[in-house]
This record gives sequence, C-alpha cells and structure tokens, in this order.
Amino acid sequence: MHFKPYLLLTGIIFLSLGQNSVSAQDKLWENLNDAGRKALRQSRFVEAEKYYMTALKQAENFGEQQKHYAISLHNLGFVYYKQGKYSQAEPLFVRSLAMKERLLGLKHSEVAVALNNLSSVYKAQNRYPEAEKLLLRSLTIQEQNLGPDHNDVGAVLNNLALVYDSQNKHEKAELLFKRYLILKEKTLGPEHRGVAVGLNNLASMYMAQGRYSEAEPLFRRSLEIKQKTRGINHPETALALNNLGLLYRTQNRYDEAEALLQQSLEINTKTLGSNHPEIAVILDNLSTLHMYQGRYAQAERMIKQALDILETILGPNHLDVAQSLNNLGVLYRAQKKYNESESIFQRSLAIKEKVLGLDHLDLASTLENYAAVLKQIGQSQKAENLQRRASTIRTKSLGENQ
Repeated sequence: MHFKPYLLLTGIIFLSLGQNSVSAQDKLWENLNDAGRKALRQSRFVEAEKYYMTALKQAENFGEQQKHYAISLHNLGFVYYKQGKYSQAEPLFVRSLAMKERLLGLKHSEVAVALNNLSSVYKAQNRYPEAEKLLLRSLTIQEQNLGPDHNDVGAVLNNLALVYDSQNKHEKAELLFKRYLILKEKTLGPEHRGVAVGLNNLASMYMAQGRYSEAEPLFRRSLEIKQKTRGINHPETALALNNLGLLYRTQNRYDEAEALLQQSLEINTKTLGSNHPEIAVILDNLSTLHMYQGRYAQAERMIKQALDILETILGPNHLDVAQSLNNLGVLYRAQKKYNESESIFQRSLAIKEKVLGLDHLDLASTLENYAAVLKQIGQSQKAENLQRRASTIRTKSLGENQ
C-alpha cells in the first residue's frame, strides 16, 4: 500500500486576485485554471495539461515577475507530478518557488507551501535528504508565521513524517504523526477528515511494522470518521475500507478483507465510474487477494482490468502501470507461467528505469522477482546479476537514509 504526500495546492490560496483588480485577461486566466482543476479532479490529465499550459502562456501577458506566472508554473508542475512525470514537474516547482521567494520574501507562508510541494517531488524520486531539508525549512517558516499549533502546520508535519517513515526513521515518524493528530484534533475536532488522514498514515506505518493490533483500531476510527463526515458512499470512505481490507489481507483474514475491498470497489464504481485510477487500485488489491487464495483466473481477470484502466488514463509508461505489471508477473510466476512472467517483468523494469533511473529503491522488488523467474528457467548467471543489483540498491538506499 503506497501513500503519496499530502500536497497543498497553492492555487487555492494564491488564485484570489481581488474583485477590484479582475480584468478580462485575469478572467480568462482564472477560467483556464478552473477548467484545469476540474479535469484534474476527474483524472483527465491530458486535458488538464492543455488547460494549464494555455494558462501559463496567458500568464506571460502579465509578465514573468507576476504571481500569475508563479501559480501557472506550479499548476502545470502538479499535473506532471500526478502523472508520475517527476523530471518535468521538478523544474516547474523549482521556478515557482524561486519566483515566490523573490516576490514575497524568503519567510512568507506561500514560500513554505512551495517548499512543501517541491519536497513531494523529491520524495517520489527517493531523494529523501533533499525532501527532508525542504520540509524542515517549510516547518520553521510556518511555525514562525502561524505558531506551532496552527492548522496549516499540520500538512508539513504529515509530509515530514512520511519522509522519515520512508527512511525507516520510525521513531521520528511516529512522533510527528502523533503531533499531527493532536494538532488536528485540537484545531478541527476529533471527528474531522484531517484527523482521519493522520489516523490512516499512523496505522499504515504500524501495519508495515507488523504492529497489527495497534493499526486496526486506528484504521477503524479513520473509517468511522469518513463515514460520518463524507457519508457511506463517498470515495474517501471507499479508501478507508480499502486500507482496512489490506490490513485484514496481511493478517490472512481473507473473507473479511474481500468483503471490505468489494464494498470499496462498489462505492468507487458508483461515484467515480468504472474507468478511474482508484478503481484500478482496488482491482489490483483484490487480484492479489485472489492470488493468495489460489483463485488465479479471477486474479488474472482483475489485474488485467486494472492495467487496461491505468494504461488508458495514465499512459503506458506510468509508474502505477509498472507496479501492476509487476503484480501480474508475480501472478504468472505463481502459476509457473515463466515465459509470460519474464516478459512482464522486463516491461515493468523498463518503465521504472525510465521514470526513476537505474538506482531507485522501487526497482529492487521487480529485480528480485525477475531474478526468481530467470532462476526457474535456467538463466542462473543473469538471475544472480539481477539479484546482486537489487541488493546493491537496497544497501545503498538504507546506507544513505539511516
């Protein structure tokens, strides 16, 4: 289960230009951004990119030293980030940050937001020290401007905790997750959606550590909050059901897991449609559950359905496609379909290398899976080379991030 950082959208804060200053050019620019956000919410990334690209060109009319341009750089970068195009997102976030520092000063809260967002790109690329440095600076700015207990400090605490967790700095992560929870409960109340986010992330860390008895009540409370605040048929409720289902799957409580995952799938299909990326996530999770139970035909049908959705919506070279391909390769290996498995792992690995580079930690599991298949078909030397490469990546990553 993968949790992306809690990104702050600067446009929400920075788009208000004031009623007295709105010109025809302002209105056109705002309409383009509104259309981009609408397309982005519906995962229509190609459309969103076109709207934001046009908005960026429109912003040039205001001059590259105006806030319109900084916002447009950020919004286009955010579309790339959502598609896993980190090399394209990064320079746009960097330029947006630099402009905000010039326009607003180094210690403005909008600069803190930009630092937070750039850190998310670095985290996605496994560049944890760089992400941590930005988040610590963002946290300092927000605490100085707003106070340590302000609600807006929470997003930075959450993201910094996620970075620490990714580096296996679990004690630091746990302290920040708990501080985030206390802050949100104090500022928003114990049943706010923000509290549910903190409960979910802390529970996820506990689950990854095998602390299942501590994770379950947190996942359950997160689910209850979502049901009360969002309703029983909301996508956020579906996500909470999915995550509790994953916990049960990890504990081999397969019947309970399947019931929750199916309920999550039904909610999202009803609310988001049958071709949304969130549908693919749940189908992938259900596929793995069926594989664990030896129900290979059902597992294959679901993982292929998930792949069709992801390739259509995100494109054939997205990281989510690579991960689903990896899971399909594992399924074929479980059925001793080694030739099919080999070609699938080759494709998954090629996508990850293209997007992440040759030394990213996320390559290690696919390299290990690929090596296991090669060993089965008698390519022992090649398998050994891949296994050695995976070990080197893991050692380097842990050595750098301890």
